[in-house]
Amino acid sequence: MEFVENSLKTPYQLSAHPVSGVREIERLMDDLEPDSANRDSLTRVQSSGDPVVTRGIGEDLRMLGARDKKYVVFNISRHGILIGEDSEKVYKSSAIFCAS
Repeated sequence: MEFVENSLKTPYQLSAHPVSGVREIERLMDDLEPDSANRDSLTRVQSSGDPVVTRGIGEDLRMLGARDKKYVVFNISRHGILIGEDSEKVYKSSAIFCAS
């Protein structure tokens, strides 16, 4: 089985991910994209210093079909924003979106 290196710095960090697992995540994202047209609203969250996601937000938002789109940028300089310092801000933002 082929692996790719994982550069995230987390307490539960794996040193590598199977390529097949990464491909499955890509397929999931591809499958979800067309469904965004059926949604009234969506919120995308990202860190300002994300070293992994480099594609421009304008390109991403144009591809998503929801009428009401919101982009929230957190002043965090890592890709994994769901754990670690300032992660509570991400959870609060997500909770507000889900409650609306």
